[in-house]
Amino acid sequence: PTRRVRGDESRRWRRVDRPGARRERSRGEVSRYRSGRLATPRRAPAAPRRRRSETPIAGYTPATNVIPHSQIDLDQQEINAAVKSDGVNPIDFTQAWFVYSEGGGGLCTQADIDGASCLPQADMAKCSKDGNGPCSSCCYKTTSDPKGNSVKGSGSIRTLKGFAMSGEKKMSTEEMYPIYSAYWGDANYADTFVMSAYNDANMSPTMKNELIKKGTAYQANWMYVLHEFEDAIADCLAGDIYANDLTPSGAAPHAWDEGWAFYAGSLEGEDGTKSDGVLQYNLANKRGGRMMTAVAGASGTATANVRALAAAKTGRDLIAKEQCEEAKASMASIKKEMVLPLIQGTIEYAYKADPKSDYPCKYEGDDACLKEWGEGWAFAAGALPLIDKCDSKVAAMVVANLGVTSPITAGKETPETKAGEQVKDGYVKVKQQVESVFGCLGLTCREVGEWTSDGNVPAGMEACTGSGGGGGGGGSDDTPPPPPGKNKKTKKTDIDEVPIIIVCVIAAVLLLLSCCMFMKWRQTEARLNELQVAKGGTMA
Repeated sequence: PTRRVRGDESRRWRRVDRPGARRERSRGEVSRYRSGRLATPRRAPAAPRRRRSETPIAGYTPATNVIPHSQIDLDQQEINAAVKSDGVNPIDFTQAWFVYSEGGGGLCTQADIDGASCLPQADMAKCSKDGNGPCSSCCYKTTSDPKGNSVKGSGSIRTLKGFAMSGEKKMSTEEMYPIYSAYWGDANYADTFVMSAYNDANMSPTMKNELIKKGTAYQANWMYVLHEFEDAIADCLAGDIYANDLTPSGAAPHAWDEGWAFYAGSLEGEDGTKSDGVLQYNLANKRGGRMMTAVAGASGTATANVRALAAAKTGRDLIAKEQCEEAKASMASIKKEMVLPLIQGTIEYAYKADPKSDYPCKYEGDDACLKEWGEGWAFAAGALPLIDKCDSKVAAMVVANLGVTSPITAGKETPETKAGEQVKDGYVKVKQQVESVFGCLGLTCREVGEWTSDGNVPAGMEACTGSGGGGGGGGSDDTPPPPPGKNKKTKKTDIDEVPIIIVCVIAAVLLLLSCCMFMKWRQTEARLNELQVAKGGTMA
């Protein structure tokens, strides 16, 4: 794979292509790999000066260096590989757990440990501070410890489990995390979701695969992305925008950059066209292609990513200008685009997981659609707290149809569904129920689209329209559908209103003339009576 390493002789990220290469983050040394072995590091120099322009990540140019942050996707990539049999390597859930909990990148070798650039152990907290450069992740470690993919300047390793377990400490005052932790009744709900699947000895490996890899990416990492954007707004409001050199590289711009780094990851390339990613950016592209909401319909970048990127750029620039309140709108836009593919996935896999649908959901001899069921539940679980906030009955219905019984669903009235009995109400009903909360979620029928396979849309999977939740509008409607049960169409007859207006005017004129003639006749009659009386008689 292609990896990025940083050499102090150029202060730029250089591309080094060597299968299996791993970047050793040490204190500014030349991290050049030769024949698969790490070169002996030079003496660590002082921390490098920040560049004016950082390396773009999927079309976004950060104000600060967040390349190491973006490499958290390499952990996700290793997890995905470990939980799926590729015909050569068997499924290894223990390895997936190790990478999730401790970090990937392989283990520290003795050469890594001996050559690590470190401060005295008592001073390791000063790495990347007080003029010191970053320290190695293998400082004072053993050959049983991970080298790490996403390594901090302190030498500590970022992990997806760390993301999943950080909510109560870091996010309790933010907008999104309290909604999720309250719905699940669990401060560490994302970790519980992942570990419940990992620890379930009776769960099909096919389903376990989907719940683990999607739980780590679309719950643990998903929430941490939003945390970084929310944290950036808080730092901006606190005035932490500029660094000592008066460039917009303080805590607020850095946190905002981290948000996009964790959203896209390092595998999408500088312009976001590699399609090798495993995080939110790639998820949006996959769902967009299948739901016909990519730029080119079924191909190209998802319109959700186009809008998210535009919002990220706008928010970055607003924060740099100290326009913190205005940046909140950018954060709200990104949140909406992150919810969209979860909703798309829920609809798609409700159809695919339904044993009564016409989708051929056999997978590796599994005729109970367990792979599709696992995917449907993973996507639904990522959006359920927001669905519940909109309409608790809709959320309960989704759980009843796609829920997988586990500790995370305690108290959610999840039925003891047997394989082959999931989606008991049918995918069309599930789809219509989810569509009923589009307006509350800020989504439209056009944005969600319709699931298409080989140019065909299965019955009941048509895009909804503003005049009915049942579909058939081809995704052309920009308004949310009404709630189920209120989608009866009223008969409409096209009538030319001009002749009606003319007839009404003529009738009014005739009525007025009739009234005048009647009044004239009454006056004439009265006058004749007067004349008759004057002559001594009366009119008969």
